[in-house]
Amino acid sequence: MSLSRGFVARNMLQTDVKKTLLEQEDVQLILFVPYNAPDYFMKEVEHPRVTVIETENMSHSGWRKLFSRTMQKIVYSKTAQYMLHYGGRPSKKNTPWYKWIFVHPFFSLMSRMKFFIPVFRWLDYTLYPEKKYDHYFETHKPDLFIAAGIKAKRDMAMMKSARRFNVCSVGMTRSWDNLDRMLVQFLPNKIVVQNEAMKDLGVRWHKIPEEDMFVTGFPQFDLYEQTDTFESREVFCEKRNLDPVRKTIMFGSEGAWAPYGYHIAQELIDMANNDEFCEPVQIIVRPHFSDINLKGANVYDVVDGRPNTYYDNYFRVSKMWTDKWDPSWEEMKTLANQLYHADILVTYASTLCLEAAILDTPIINIAYPHKNDKTKGPFMGLYYNSSHFGRVTNSHATRRAHNKQELKALVNRYLKNPEYEREQRKKLGDWLAPHRGASGKRLGEYLLSHIAHI
Repeated sequence: MSLSRGFVARNMLQTDVKKTLLEQEDVQLILFVPYNAPDYFMKEVEHPRVTVIETENMSHSGWRKLFSRTMQKIVYSKTAQYMLHYGGRPSKKNTPWYKWIFVHPFFSLMSRMKFFIPVFRWLDYTLYPEKKYDHYFETHKPDLFIAAGIKAKRDMAMMKSARRFNVCSVGMTRSWDNLDRMLVQFLPNKIVVQNEAMKDLGVRWHKIPEEDMFVTGFPQFDLYEQTDTFESREVFCEKRNLDPVRKTIMFGSEGAWAPYGYHIAQELIDMANNDEFCEPVQIIVRPHFSDINLKGANVYDVVDGRPNTYYDNYFRVSKMWTDKWDPSWEEMKTLANQLYHADILVTYASTLCLEAAILDTPIINIAYPHKNDKTKGPFMGLYYNSSHFGRVTNSHATRRAHNKQELKALVNRYLKNPEYEREQRKKLGDWLAPHRGASGKRLGEYLLSHIAHI
């Protein structure tokens, strides 16, 4: 199993996936991870039948990068267009207009020529066989290779090795937006997706045979269906020095994708402390993991210590992973409890919306740039009409605030009646996050079914 990011490792190792695999007594699990695995990681995965191998990642030449970027844009969705045009976040450079007028029509045309997909995949395997990891297959002679992040460079290279050594490979999409953003360049024997919407994208946009995909749900969401996940209201508030009587608004940042979010957090805190809402309110501020990794001081420190405010900076940072984040089981439970006890979630185009829908927590999306925002990049509100988050937008399970006054009005609306949009939230959670409570076991058993001789 190849692991490249912290949240991918979370999905596989902190859930029932690993447990289910190792319940099979004749299974040995070899984990390929980046260098400098910390001691706590080695301790967490310690098991008589688990081996950890630290390896360097793949590096691509200039021509290889150009080929990959061109190939990926055969999936030219609204999300892909946003990423190409704006770089995806304010810290990235926009595509200059004189380039955009050429690249946009080119990729728009190419995306309609799906018959090129098998040709591109054949060229990718033929021109770039990437044999860097072949010796591991020669040495260990595996029965199954699991690419936990199907688009990671090392995962793709190892899937190619698996094909050369006639080893069954199962690739996995790491998140719900993966198939909306870029083409799956190399096809393993089987692909795991999280819901039926993604399976449909795999067939329509990626030309993946339907019989080669399997829907598991999100293993990391299983804990939302487990009653022992949640603390009582009194215990939850006592741990965070919050008032169990006050209503609770949770603000979830989108970090590097919306670096101006702390202004909204400050507005909510100010309104709460000025008694501008219809009921007494307290605020939970949760930064994004990328906020913790920004150079210099974390901008969300400005809210720490404010009255009626809980600042959640409980993140396990790890330099080992590409995303510099390694969420623990306790961190997963902490987030689950915050969403569970929140009366309202305020955020941007975030996966938190899906988790809040599962817990029937009303959701407000910020749809306005703050007046003090000095970033020159695109406003993340453009994401609301992207191909992947558009499923949330079109579900009508959330409401958007286009200015401070609308934000205040929507907060008061949900404080008075949290049942607004309840039916839509349930439909959204059931549609985009199926098999909750059993996803990890379901995925583990599916993987076991593809190991030879069991």
